[in-house]
Amino acid sequence: MSKSRYQLHDLTIVITAKNAEKTIAFTLSSLVPTLERGASCIIVNDCSEDKTAEVIRQFEKTNKQTVTVTNSASLGAGISRNIAIEKVETAIFAPLDADDWVSNSFYNALIAGFNFQDSIDFVRCHYTECRGSYRKIVRAPFAVTHRPFPPQLAIKSVNELGMVDHPQMWAGAYSVDFFKKNNIYYDELATAEDRIVNWKTQLLAKKMCIVEEAGIFYRREHSPEALTEIGDLRQLDFLEAMLNIINFVTQNKYSEHLPKAIRQSLALICHHISKKDRLNKDVVSELRKRSRIFLRKLPQSQLSYAIQMIEPERKKIIKELL
Repeated sequence: MSKSRYQLHDLTIVITAKNAEKTIAFTLSSLVPTLERGASCIIVNDCSEDKTAEVIRQFEKTNKQTVTVTNSASLGAGISRNIAIEKVETAIFAPLDADDWVSNSFYNALIAGFNFQDSIDFVRCHYTECRGSYRKIVRAPFAVTHRPFPPQLAIKSVNELGMVDHPQMWAGAYSVDFFKKNNIYYDELATAEDRIVNWKTQLLAKKMCIVEEAGIFYRREHSPEALTEIGDLRQLDFLEAMLNIINFVTQNKYSEHLPKAIRQSLALICHHISKKDRLNKDVVSELRKRSRIFLRKLPQSQLSYAIQMIEPERKKIIKELL
């Protein structure tokens, strides 16, 4: 067990919000028991144009552990999260989206994960996917729980799901010191901004822990304004996010993981092209154009091998781009 016993007062929950008036009140209300037991909260309002600011002001009146930052112009989810993390004064932070919510005991379980041993860099967990009344627990794709281990073990091989395939960073909590020492920041993107953080935490950390907890509820029924539903060019940020990962992997002597990063990139390209009906027509054309440029930037021998290994439907999509 750890010599240093972390408690909820060592935790800051960071939330970024953009036009979240329909969901953020419920999100914040789910935090009240945790805040009453000592945790803090930082909310970044990313220049919302609806009543998000009003909802946050009402919450602040009765929850004094809450600090709000308001962006004068919309900066996007990545920059907004970086702004929040820079203001964290506790040892641990945990990100939370403004349309999700948590159980009363969720953050207690994450903090307990830091106490299994000294110097744990981050703790991950499972989560609950919600569609209306439907609930499904999505487990972290690594079998070792409640025991610290080197995070690199959980990346796994190119043909296996690993923790870099579990990019929901809100299903976890992180050492502020670990982030700052390793210059880990979210990408300055509107979508897929957390992919680089997912990879860097797994590659750069010395110790992580997975706890048997799924008390964070991921809302899948989104409004048309949700970043996962938008049909504009912001959907294409995943290409820049994956290129940043590939560059990091190749430039920092982690080339053994390059096949996995390439395979992940191909899967994302195929996913977006197969869901092209939700995109504006000009965005579909741009998706194909940018995907083609992206593929040309990859090591061609590695790309050729990856194409051989993917499913026939995906292989057809990728080959049409080359």
